[in-house]
Amino acid sequence: MHLALFLRDGGDLRSLINNYRSKKAPYVTESIYDTLMMNLVYLRTGEFITELNTILSERLNESQLIDLFSAELRELPISQIAPNNTGFGTPFKLDMTCRTRYDLEKYAKEYPEPLDKIIYGEDLVGKLDIFTETRERLAADNPWLWIAKEIEDDEYKNPTDAVHMQDRLIIESFNASAKDEYRLRLNLPPEPFQGNPLDAEVVILTLNPGFVEKCNVGKYNALTEAEQKEFVKAKCLTMSMQDELCVPDDDVINDIGEGYWKRKLKAALEIPDANKKIAVIQFLGYFSYKAIPKKYFGGDEPLLYTQEYTMRLIRYLMQEEKVIIIARREKEWYRHIPELEYYEKKILLVNYRNPTISQGNCIDKDNGWKLIEAALKK
Repeated sequence: MHLALFLRDGGDLRSLINNYRSKKAPYVTESIYDTLMMNLVYLRTGEFITELNTILSERLNESQLIDLFSAELRELPISQIAPNNTGFGTPFKLDMTCRTRYDLEKYAKEYPEPLDKIIYGEDLVGKLDIFTETRERLAADNPWLWIAKEIEDDEYKNPTDAVHMQDRLIIESFNASAKDEYRLRLNLPPEPFQGNPLDAEVVILTLNPGFVEKCNVGKYNALTEAEQKEFVKAKCLTMSMQDELCVPDDDVINDIGEGYWKRKLKAALEIPDANKKIAVIQFLGYFSYKAIPKKYFGGDEPLLYTQEYTMRLIRYLMQEEKVIIIARREKEWYRHIPELEYYEKKILLVNYRNPTISQGNCIDKDNGWKLIEAALKK
């Protein structure tokens, strides 16, 4: 009842959950999905656990479930939310005559297609599309927003512990046993992106922002306090996907990064406005020399919480038919996004040790560069 009234007042359930998750340990938040599921099923059936739980859990991720549950609560008749206009003080009792009951037993073993009615419910068929990823959903779900907010709340001081709460246990376990040179550097603002992937026409996939002590630490320490603050603020904008340029126009930021992408994108940046249409996505957003070995992950999928979001983001870019350049180890990306291997607008590079984006470095020199040019000239 409280959630239904919250949503009707303009509240956003996704933001509420993301904010809750950012402040709680993983063992606390791991039940969010099941809680959403049981409450949705209760609204549909009057019971918390039925065959519908199985049907929905096989098809919906948490983000889709949030959208479906939010829409379901908004569809509730006002009489069910606050009977007789007595508001929050009235105990909530579901009037099942207002809801459609399903004979779910016949779906226990074989699910007929299409499943629109059973997934969306009678009231939401044709009103909601949860299977098409949206820009708005991805912008709201961006897990790096919460690290950026913590740094902002600390007046943009260089962080001492910049790690997402849902990544912490795995990263701390890895760092505790790894050699110093391989540990993830959490005393730097993460760099999961360059530019804004949601606005880009050409996206470059690489592995991680490499760490160079003399640049990432030495050059930063040589800045004035005001320059340091502006540097960290710029990194927070990029984490939040609010930076429109892939290559910063700030000399200080470029100098600390050794002008890496300014050099690698030299040919592409000769095209007018190309800098606003290119983005880089890192497989691992924290500064590191190597990926975290599979043994540190409990489940079958060896991905951090932030990396799971990255895979959603890339699938959205494929859905939007953006040009995707794999600059480092395509097998690492194929392992988690198998369909990327056969994506028509994918470009591989000749030299993975030197990921310069140029005609000569595209494996398909003619067609690859034509794809890039056409996208950047839109």
